[in-house]
Amino acid sequence: MKSNKIIIASFLILGIGFLVSSCEPESHSLGDTLDVSALDFSVTQNPNYDNQIYLKSNTSNALPYWDYGVGISNKEMDTIIIPFAGTYKIEYSAFSQGGYTTSSADVTISENDPIFFADPKWDLLTNSELGKTWRVVGVYLGPQSDHNSIWWQPDISGEAYYHDTVTLDLNQGFNYAVDNQSGNIEEGNFVLKLNIDYNPGDDGIGPFDYLTIVGSGLPVKDFGGDGIGTTYRISKLTEDQMIVSQGAEFIADRNTEDWTWFTVYERVN
Repeated sequence: MKSNKIIIASFLILGIGFLVSSCEPESHSLGDTLDVSALDFSVTQNPNYDNQIYLKSNTSNALPYWDYGVGISNKEMDTIIIPFAGTYKIEYSAFSQGGYTTSSADVTISENDPIFFADPKWDLLTNSELGKTWRVVGVYLGPQSDHNSIWWQPDISGEAYYHDTVTLDLNQGFNYAVDNQSGNIEEGNFVLKLNIDYNPGDDGIGPFDYLTIVGSGLPVKDFGGDGIGTTYRISKLTEDQMIVSQGAEFIADRNTEDWTWFTVYERVN
């Protein structure tokens, strides 16, 4: 009887040991991170058009990821365009079982992309990398279809936005800076869409060019008072003058579809 108890106790101890060992989690190794020396990639510029860059990843058993400042890619082979002159760092990351490893290559772009910025309106608006500063000099009310017709032109010499300026340039980006004469300069990016007709065939007054200020707004006359918006219809753009209109539907009043406020800018530099 005593021996039977010893045998049963032994089996219990073995069983408990088996259960404990079977409940321990399994450990899996994800593998080692690739050494930088194992990365195999190339960054090559088109010798006749150095804004165009060819990316190629040859690293085995790894997923590529490219970050070139103005965009990203996860393709093994890709052709990208950097539209701005300057020197840029193109980062290449290879993702393997052990994580990711990063390296980089520098490229130098000799000039702003002559193809991307082929439309002369880019230069009229920004003077390319050098920049162009526009100053508010007047506002007037008129039909949205004709910026040459002036219904009413108030005196704005006492308004807060009078002689406020906005500077636009293409120096390694779509850059703007708004100076409202208070000592604070708001900076950000802009988007220019050329020859867009939001109502094709409906109003007979398109297409127009549209300027979007990201995160801020131009100094403008809006809805009968001082206003900040984001998207503006460019009604006129020359070397020394710009006229824009602004509003939810690019008109001054949602219930009156045939009139708008125009803001007039003159070139400062």
